[in-house]
Amino acid sequence: MGDNGAPAQASNAAVATVSIVAVNNQPVVTAAAPATVNEDAPLSVGGLMTITDADLQPAETATLTVTVAHGTLTAAALPTSVLTETDLLTNGVVIRGTLAAINAWLADANALVYQGSPDYNGTDALVVDYRDGSGAANQEAAQETIEMTVAPVADAPTLASASPGITTTAMATPTASITPTVTNAMLSARDVDSEASGVVYTMIAQPAEGTLRLDGEALEACGVFTQADIDNNLVSLAVVWEGADIDTAFAFNVANEANCAGPGTAFTIEVTALP
Repeated sequence: MGDNGAPAQASNAAVATVSIVAVNNQPVVTAAAPATVNEDAPLSVGGLMTITDADLQPAETATLTVTVAHGTLTAAALPTSVLTETDLLTNGVVIRGTLAAINAWLADANALVYQGSPDYNGTDALVVDYRDGSGAANQEAAQETIEMTVAPVADAPTLASASPGITTTAMATPTASITPTVTNAMLSARDVDSEASGVVYTMIAQPAEGTLRLDGEALEACGVFTQADIDNNLVSLAVVWEGADIDTAFAFNVANEANCAGPGTAFTIEVTALP
């Protein structure tokens, strides 16, 4: 009976068990701001990213893949105190190791060095793919992209031959003038940034024997002609042959503009008599 004389109420207690199932949380790749590098120059890209993974155990390994589209990545040596491995890809690297080891390695500015493809300029990106060590069934991944700008740099023209010149046989009688054409097989330079008309040759001085001509007119000292002029067969030599072999040269520079500074490169001229 209760205190007021009413019948006592019966009560039952129940215990509920709640199971909290662990979930493999998404790892996070934190990337730095976009980077800029000059064409053909290396860029140290270590230190541009860090990784957090709350569920990865200290002894577990993870895999980090970093790739680029327009160049290569060179990986510095990984520490040997932990289980680590580096695979070199055509355009990137794959790093395996503990998360602590990977982050410590990435903190080094020179851990990864980007080198763009020769003469490439434009945009590229570090594509970062991180996968934890939870196994394929429960593996979590995180991706991030670090944009890069490869700034153009003016490239100097490059000579096709380090020893350009002309060798010809005098078929005329002595004292006659011979006028061999300077062809692009004899003298050629190309520039990935310029058309042939933008590749400029400067003749520092006329040869000791003979005269260099452009479209039939003798060039003055420090006179210029272009690769387009050579390609169009407008550059020639006028040599008065008096019966003896001629072995002479003129000096020139090749650039994207006139440059008469010596000593320049020698274009050799050899004229020999018929046997």
